[in-house]
Parts: sequence; structure tokens; C-alpha cells
Amino acid sequence: MRSTSTLLAAALFLSACSLTPTVPTRAVYDLGPAPAATATGGALAWRSADVTAPPWLHGEGIAYRLAFQQAQRLQHYRDSLWAAPPAALLTQRLRQHLAAVPAPPG
Repeated sequence: MRSTSTLLAAALFLSACSLTPTVPTRAVYDLGPAPAATATGGALAWRSADVTAPPWLHGEGIAYRLAFQQAQRLQHYRDSLWAAPPAALLTQRLRQHLAAVPAPPG
């Protein structure tokens, strides 16, 4: 009787391990690799400014809305983030693109 209860206790103990929730890994997103720049044959002077964004887009959280359920409520994905605030990512990409465009002859 004792071995049966020990086996039953061990089985319950081991089955409880499978009931614990697994924590998903966090996914970090950026804008991906920059596309290859092409020459734009015009004499333009480039000046870049910082990209601005609304206050709800200042953090690294990826925001979304459910149009079919409380469309006015802004929510964030729990396990997904931007590598930096989206405005900073766009500023960086714009500067990379402008730096890759060849200077006009002259």
C-alpha cells in the first residue's frame, strides 16, 4: 500500500510540472536592413531633422487597437517590443539613406 501511494504521489508531482505556464521569449523588432540607395541625379542639399511621433508612440512597446472590440482602447503587445522608439528608428533610417546617396557633382 505504501509503494502505491508513493507512486501516486510521484505521478502527481511530475504531472504538476507540465501544468506550469511557459514564458514566451520577448521578440524585439526594428526596421530591418536598410535597402540599397540609388543615385538620384539632382542637385539637392540634404538636411535631416529628427522624426517626431505622438506621445503614445514614444516608448518601445508595439501598440495596437482592436477595431471590433473597444476601438478607442490602445493596447501593447506583452512579449514584443521595438528595439528603440519608432521615431528614433525612422530618424536613424532616414540619416542612413541620406548618407548613402552620393553627393551631386559640382
